This record gives sequence, structure tokens and C-alpha cells, in this order.
Amino acid sequence: MSIKYLYEFNSDNASTQRLVEGESVQINTYTWVGVDSITESEFYLNVSDSTYSFPTWMSNQAIKRVIVTKYKYNDESEEFEEATKRVYSQVSSDSVNVILRQTSIPEEHLEDAQKLLADGIVQLYEIKLSDGTYLHLKSDNSVEWNGYQWTGIPVLFEGYSSAQGDSYSRPTLSIANPDGAFSTFIRDGLLDRAIINRYIVLYDDIINDRPIYQKKTWIMWFIKTLNKNIIQVELRNPMDGVNFDVPARMYIPPEFPFVDFS
Repeated sequence: MSIKYLYEFNSDNASTQRLVEGESVQINTYTWVGVDSITESEFYLNVSDSTYSFPTWMSNQAIKRVIVTKYKYNDESEEFEEATKRVYSQVSSDSVNVILRQTSIPEEHLEDAQKLLADGIVQLYEIKLSDGTYLHLKSDNSVEWNGYQWTGIPVLFEGYSSAQGDSYSRPTLSIANPDGAFSTFIRDGLLDRAIINRYIVLYDDIINDRPIYQKKTWIMWFIKTLNKNIIQVELRNPMDGVNFDVPARMYIPPEFPFVDFS
């Protein structure tokens, strides 16, 4: 008896890829394309494909999020059953390897996303450094929109929720750190209280260069992770946290005559 695990990738733009580790197989009228390896950990999925087919497919998606359905197939009994179904966001990609991270999204949000397939949503990130210069970033492929070139680079935004009561969410922004580019910014103090603007734009408005968007602003509060591969920063609402300095006060005579230094 031989068990195979089949992986079906469905993107937000209704495109589908079906993969299997090893040689390609034909099952239930579908061809499951063979790749070098598909490895899983608790939160990550890594696909290695030296034919470049899957990395190319991922790079063509407007939104780097996929629903991955894993199937268990018994080639002896020909039994075919769903094992897991999860949502993943792309963390990094090169010409061979694609690394995806599991993302928790409420089911009703997935249903809404399916209703908006014709539109497609793109997230753009504008970072205003402390010296007044700007970085314009987009996950994966570069685009030109609203007068700026948005440079393609692996970007992951997570942990955001609408404020309830007096509380604010504190999302995390993860950005690839090629050649220590952001390490240089940190060393020069350019990321100190940098301002992050996230633009949510419809794919059609990107293509037709229409300045229609939703904008949300955060302040880069502190560095959570920094290494040669990635930088992770916690973001805060501009009204969340102490943004002033309290002057020091000295409790000494004559204002406080009962203080004794002996």
C-alpha cells in the first residue's frame, strides 16, 4: 500500500495549482504536478520546485495568500479524502523555493473574499523615515501606481483588528532584509518612530492607475526580530502609547525642607 499526499493551492484570483511530491500523477481527472519536495512544520509550508513552475505561479498572484487543501490518497484502494484545509500567506520566494506561513482568518472573511474575486485587493506600504525620505513597498512583484514605483519585496502584515473600546491592535510588519538593508536603516536611526501608511487598493485601480484607496497609518514602535533574512516590527496607532517626555523633578531643599542627605 502506498499513501500519497496531494496539495491543492487556490488563490484569491481563482487560479489553482495541484502539486505532489515526486512524480506527477493523474487522479480524478486532475493532474497533480510533481515537485522536488513539499515539507510542513507546525505553521509553515515549504515548496521546492526546480522547474520554476510553482514559484512563477505564486509570483503572478496579486494577493500572496492561498487556501491549501491537503488530500490523502491510497493508490491501492484509490481512496481519496481531504486531510486538512488551511490558509497560508507567502513569507519568501526565490526561483525554486516558496515559503508559506499559516494564517488564521475567520471563515466569514474567506466567504467575503470569494465574493470579491473579480476585484482583488492589493496592499501597499509607504514608510516615511525619520530623515523625511520614503520607501514604497509591495509584496513580491513591483508596480507603478499613483506616481510612485512600489518595489516588490516579501512583506507580511498580520495581527491587525479593529479597535474595540479604548484598546488598539498592535500588528506586526515583517519585511525581507536583503543584504542587511534595514539593518543599515536601524544603525542610522532612520526607523526611529518611522511612519507606516498601508494602502488597500483594488487590483483594477492598480492596473488603471486610479488614486482610489483606503489608508491606515501606524508608527513603527520597536524591532521584534532582526537578522540577515528578515526584520519584524511592532506597529502602533499614533494615539496608542506615550508620545511625550516627563521632565525630571528633584526633591531637595528648600522646596522640600524635610529631605536630609546626611
